[in-house]
Amino acid sequence: MGEGSSKYPMLSKNFPKYNKLNDLFKTFNDDYQKLLNEFLREQEKTHAENKELKHEVVKLREHYSQLQQTKPNEQNNFSKPKLYRATSVDGKLISECLDRQTNLENEVKILQKHQKKLNQEIDKLKRETQILSSEKESALSRLSKIAGIQLTKGNSEIADLSDANRPTKLGEKWSSLYTDEWSEAYDEITMKRTIKNENCRVERELFEIAKKCYTTCVDLERKQMTDIKKHAWDIACCLHQQPDQLVEAAQTTLYFKMEEDKKVINVNLQHFITLNCQS
Repeated sequence: MGEGSSKYPMLSKNFPKYNKLNDLFKTFNDDYQKLLNEFLREQEKTHAENKELKHEVVKLREHYSQLQQTKPNEQNNFSKPKLYRATSVDGKLISECLDRQTNLENEVKILQKHQKKLNQEIDKLKRETQILSSEKESALSRLSKIAGIQLTKGNSEIADLSDANRPTKLGEKWSSLYTDEWSEAYDEITMKRTIKNENCRVERELFEIAKKCYTTCVDLERKQMTDIKKHAWDIACCLHQQPDQLVEAAQTTLYFKMEEDKKVINVNLQHFITLNCQS
């Protein structure tokens, strides 16, 4: 039984619920004491924390006042290359940041110089590569030409592809011989002379006509070249003596002389071909 039941035995005996109420009150009192003790402890702890916070606030105010006083000096230090050495925590951070910034700027400058040097080396290597490529192509071209000469020299079975007059090209040039001018001339001679089964004779006559045409053209070309050299020599000898009009007249005379020679050649050639075809 509780303390109340020992003091009031008659009350407990007459009122049985009194014991329960007494126990409940005791439990409540114990809980209240625990809560009160805990509250007191928390209050003491809070007072201690408030005291520390007040002290910290005072320190922060002092620190803020110091920062306000050193702010102009910090601004000057930011505008100058020298480093700011502070005793406070923020000052140390600022100093470290400035040191880091300066180091990074120096590294950037070094890297830029190195990059410039590498770019110059790259340009130099590109030029050397172009020169070597050109020399390589030239060497391959010469080697191919030499190899082609060695292969085709004395070997009729291998054609020189750089030769414009190789057999295959000549065959292409004269592939339509029997369907164009040669065929027409052959038919004309055969019809006028009534020659039958004498192909060799007709071809021989056509060959002789072509040969005479070629010989006549060569003779006329030599005569023209002789006349041109003569007129050119006369003009060269008179250049320092004759005025511009005389030189122009001499050149004009030479031009008309060449035109007249061309006309004479054409007339003679037509007459020659006509005579040979009708004879």
